[in-house]
Amino acid sequence: MLHPGLYEQVINNALNRELSEVPEACKSTAPIDTAEASKVLAQYLTEVVQKGLDNVQDNGGGIEAQIELANQIVSIIQTTTKEADFAALGVDRQAEQLLALLWKNDPRLAAGKAAKDIERPETSLAQSSLFTGAIHEPQMYTELKKEIVSADRIDMLVSFIKWSGLRLIMDELREFTQNGGELRIITTSYMGATDVKAIEELRQLPNTQVKVSYNTKATRLHAKAYIFYRNTGFTTAYVGSSNLSNAALTSGLEWNTKVTKRDLPETIDKIVATFEYYWNDREFEYYDEGQKERLARALKVVGLVNIQYVVYNGKYYEVHEISPDYGIVLRRASDLYSSRRYYRQLRTYHMGKVEQSEMVSSRNVAGMKLMTGCCDFSVDTDGYLDMQDLHDCRTARHVDLREDPKAGSYRRSYHNKRILTVKLPDMDEDMRYTLGLLFSELFRSLYPAGWAYLAVLAKKPEDLEETYSLLTYDLEEENSTENLYIVEDSELDLGLLDSVIRNMPRMMEILEDYLSWHLEKLGEEAAGERADRRRIRRGKKRSLQEGTLLPFWRRKGEQSSEAFGGTGLSKALRQQKKSTDPCEKTGAYRCQGVRSAGS
Repeated sequence: MLHPGLYEQVINNALNRELSEVPEACKSTAPIDTAEASKVLAQYLTEVVQKGLDNVQDNGGGIEAQIELANQIVSIIQTTTKEADFAALGVDRQAEQLLALLWKNDPRLAAGKAAKDIERPETSLAQSSLFTGAIHEPQMYTELKKEIVSADRIDMLVSFIKWSGLRLIMDELREFTQNGGELRIITTSYMGATDVKAIEELRQLPNTQVKVSYNTKATRLHAKAYIFYRNTGFTTAYVGSSNLSNAALTSGLEWNTKVTKRDLPETIDKIVATFEYYWNDREFEYYDEGQKERLARALKVVGLVNIQYVVYNGKYYEVHEISPDYGIVLRRASDLYSSRRYYRQLRTYHMGKVEQSEMVSSRNVAGMKLMTGCCDFSVDTDGYLDMQDLHDCRTARHVDLREDPKAGSYRRSYHNKRILTVKLPDMDEDMRYTLGLLFSELFRSLYPAGWAYLAVLAKKPEDLEETYSLLTYDLEEENSTENLYIVEDSELDLGLLDSVIRNMPRMMEILEDYLSWHLEKLGEEAAGERADRRRIRRGKKRSLQEGTLLPFWRRKGEQSSEAFGGTGLSKALRQQKKSTDPCEKTGAYRCQGVRSAGS
């Protein structure tokens, strides 16, 4: 029964009878192309002859009867063509296949081996097949090993060559080339996947030529092909997805087709011609001993791309050019971004009442009491600062969104959200706000990918200058104004609060280090010793850039120092340093200092 769809079928008598009942509009036929007629008819006859031979066997005929039928077919061809040469093409009645031949002076004969001992692939040399990595199939690398030792010449075309894969077949390649076999390989440096060691091992083989594409930006070569030429005419090629790596040849989910010249001669011819075209392409250059350093450079720089930005020696650069000859060429990013804009959101947090009974855990750190609990709060995005510099609030353009008709859509609300309450020792509101601001800026450096989700909230002093007021978020609360609050402004629990709690001792050390430096700097300015002390303090790490020096420390000077020291924080921190760092107990990241917030 015929099914609707596409066909490419020779119309035989049975098919013609079925088609005679099909309306002309429902069928499409075409004459057999004269130039292709022998191929088309031979393919059709292959099916017919195979069915006939199977029928002979099914009816009790043995191999002799099948040979008799095959010879009758050859005889008909001879009679029709009147070519005597066809008589020699009859199948010998011994019913055998030739599997191997050796020259009389083949060294293997002297070693006690015979032609029957020659190792051959498990899959056919005359019939194409597919490798899918299935358990019942031979592994790709075991077949390659057997193809290598039985080939006369080998070409390989692979995007990547890993030593892990090459070593699986290296012994066979070495034996093959030492016995006079010719080996040609084309590969690339694309994505840095090729191993220099693998290319060097190949280079040292006799009768071996390697060509490499040093183009690290892109590659036109994604093909993988292993071609095994045999003077007997039984050339084979493996074309598929397997690069020369351990995973691809052993356990990877790779598909590869084994093509044989006996049943797909035109496909083999096309594979060979394409390899020759690539071999003569100027993109692929001969690899020799003098190219090792160039290849190594090419493989190292492929992790970068043009216009990518990188940090080198603490400074920000743009990747201007990547070249196997010159390596990585960088230029200062500041040259391109002299007019870059910076932004800070302005938010107001509306926090509900947090009762003491709702606190679920607490701990003491450096004289402070850290308490975690839950409460309801909402957040309004009131606007943002458009700044020419990350810390330049004085010249920033204030964009107010509160008059925007869509302002209500900028509100986020949280129910029973986890918060961290920091109960501070006795200190005035100036000191409390300053400490909160320090925490806020410190988070920008410690959590470069997550600082925007951490909000440090403290009641702002009434006489706070507007410029500095914009550096922190506004807080409207029903709770004590003597505490700091740290919230994670995210629908998801990102784990940032837990990280803050675990690392609080180290954070306090960083802040104390910064404040000590800042107060000493104030003293230097008052004493006129700024230049000398700057040289002494040149190596001192700072947690914040000078642009964020805080107003209350600058204004109060030594008075602030006494107030801070009187809180017991400094004493508690010194005692904390002597004890075991809780960060080490929890396995948390141990801070070794902090880079500038602007870096």
